[in-house]
Amino acid sequence: MTFEDPNISDTNLFFTSLVPLKLIGVNQEKKEENLLWSNPKPTSTLFCRPLKLQFTMETKKTILNEKTHFDKQIEKLQLLKTTIHMKNVFIQYSLSMTMLDGYKKNTKKLQARKEEDKEARKEEDKEARKEEDKEARKEEDKEARKEEDKEAREEEDEEARKEEDKEARKEEDKEARKEKKAGKSNNES
Repeated sequence: MTFEDPNISDTNLFFTSLVPLKLIGVNQEKKEENLLWSNPKPTSTLFCRPLKLQFTMETKKTILNEKTHFDKQIEKLQLLKTTIHMKNVFIQYSLSMTMLDGYKKNTKKLQARKEEDKEARKEEDKEARKEEDKEARKEEDKEARKEEDKEAREEEDEEARKEEDKEARKEEDKEARKEKKAGKSNNES
């Protein structure tokens, strides 16, 4: 294959991919984790998802540049909030660069990173719950205000009806007195 840039050729192909290892569900109320799915063959290409292909030679510099690039991307990942079956679901991603140039990284560093990620997830979950509670309180306050307004309107309507009834009784009494006076006047004549 011929490329416009003479420095590029298809002799070398540098491949970056993602392999999901597991999916964990966390019950926030019970504070317990459940393993929902685990990759049965993490070293297989079965679940391997390509992220990037480069026609370049694999060197220490390319590997480190790629690692730096994806570490920055991993840091930018944010908590995903969605609703499934009328329940709030929060999805936290935990990605780790576990293989570079086919060699596994130091497992102690990986374990430390996992612990940091776990603590960060806990903190983000805590913040998400706070936000959810805040929204729920706002909704409850809104509903309470609606109920108070409804009760106040009902009281005002009741007062207005009482006042109308009072005015109607006064008018009836006035008419009755007029009729009584008119009856006395007719009897006297």
